[in-house]
Amino acid sequence: MKSITAKDLCEVLKSDDKNVLLLDVRSAEEFEEGHIPGAINIPAMGLLNRSDELKGYERIFVNCKGGGRSMMACQYLNQKGFDNVYNVIGGFDAWKEC
Repeated sequence: MKSITAKDLCEVLKSDDKNVLLLDVRSAEEFEEGHIPGAINIPAMGLLNRSDELKGYERIFVNCKGGGRSMMACQYLNQKGFDNVYNVIGGFDAWKEC
């Protein structure tokens, strides 16, 4: 599984690369309390029915609160044939430190 640090993700998000997706797999309530700007929210269990929405992106960066749910989501997406998925190490908590 591929991964990226929150610091490196901050640099990617500053770039002009428009073909990336930032996927937040926390609950809707957690997402509403705060999220990385530009992220879309699909709770981890929702990926079972919504993974088709993620097709066509060059890279997908997956985050949760601390990295556990996003790691499992990345594994699931890899099994579904997505090879361009990156787990954000430390999740939203780490990103807040950027």
